[in-house]
Amino acid sequence: MHPSSVEKMKKFVSDNFKKNKKLEILDVGGLSTNGSYRNIFDTRLWNYTSLDEIDGPNVDTVAEDIYKWNQIADNSCDIVVSGQFLTSLDQPWKIFCEMYRVMKPGALCCVIVASAGEYGEGQKYHMTAQALSGMAEFVELDVIYAMTDNNGYWRDAILIAKKAGEVEEPVEVKDDLSEIADEIESQDEDAEA
Repeated sequence: MHPSSVEKMKKFVSDNFKKNKKLEILDVGGLSTNGSYRNIFDTRLWNYTSLDEIDGPNVDTVAEDIYKWNQIADNSCDIVVSGQFLTSLDQPWKIFCEMYRVMKPGALCCVIVASAGEYGEGQKYHMTAQALSGMAEFVELDVIYAMTDNNGYWRDAILIAKKAGEVEEPVEVKDDLSEIADEIESQDEDAEA
């Protein structure tokens, strides 16, 4: 996991999600090699699960078949992320089929891969944003953003895509008890009027 990937994932999260809503997050290929995305999703209301094909640091769920995640229910994830994993697979397009299956209607995915630089351990090739877009469109995900960063050593390719459908409004949790008291008082005043 290189620093530019972590920074791009932080931006994706800060731009799209509130920390006071319950969310189910799946990190595909989340084995920690020089770091992971776990800390980005370390919020008390977010349930982060890391899935990989082998057990190791940061892995919560080991997939018996990396192309078919029987342990993850259909339409169960609000966010699906993956960093640098697809370039180590023989058939990365199959991962998009599973991403689509586990994403709730309206859910987002963010995939980041290197499009340049030295091959890391197990890496088979580089990918561009166009390749990521093609795989996402193949499974009928709506591409929101796809870009290959031509700066930096890794020249990260990033894809943000959405599963069609209405977003199920996550439960909002109030951290400030005074907000709750104000809402109750306002409702009481409306009832009296």
